[in-house]
Amino acid sequence: MLARDALTRLYELWQPTAHGNDFERQAEYTLLAVQRLFNDWNQRGENDEELLTQMLWLLEQRDLVTAQKEYLADLGPSS
Repeated sequence: MLARDALTRLYELWQPTAHGNDFERQAEYTLLAVQRLFNDWNQRGENDEELLTQMLWLLEQRDLVTAQKEYLADLGPSS
């Protein structure tokens, strides 16, 4: 399994940090979420449909947060 080997290697090399800008923090959160999904997928017998459902849910949540940030930014500072 090429994808499993690549993800396993990525998480062996990756060292989470608490530093960085908003983009780096968001990337860290995303890697953590995908790592949890990957581990869950491995433990549950590699059910591809379940993994796809969970990853789509994660992407939807990200899009929802982005939309909320954009909405709040459009409101501008309250005075």
